[in-house]
Amino acid sequence: MMLNVPCSIICVTIIIALDYAGMPLVLSAIAGTFLAWFTTSYFLNKWKSWAFKRDTSPERLYRLGKPGLINTARYKIFLRKKKQKSDI
Repeated sequence: MMLNVPCSIICVTIIIALDYAGMPLVLSAIAGTFLAWFTTSYFLNKWKSWAFKRDTSPERLYRLGKPGLINTARYKIFLRKKKQKSDI
């Protein structure tokens, strides 16, 4: 829920601004949806990396994101790359 609200605000703001600027409503909706989708995917990856740096288990991360419809596929949470000593 917390991630959906800002993305919805971004989408609606872009639609209104581009419609006001004279762009057709359909193109404004496509642009607003694209920007909101991009923002969601960017901040979702940031959130997951922040949580993994704090040693959050993948199962807990999945449970925390489930109410906000952030984690739709369980297997995506478990695909994290573990740093090895050779990577440091």
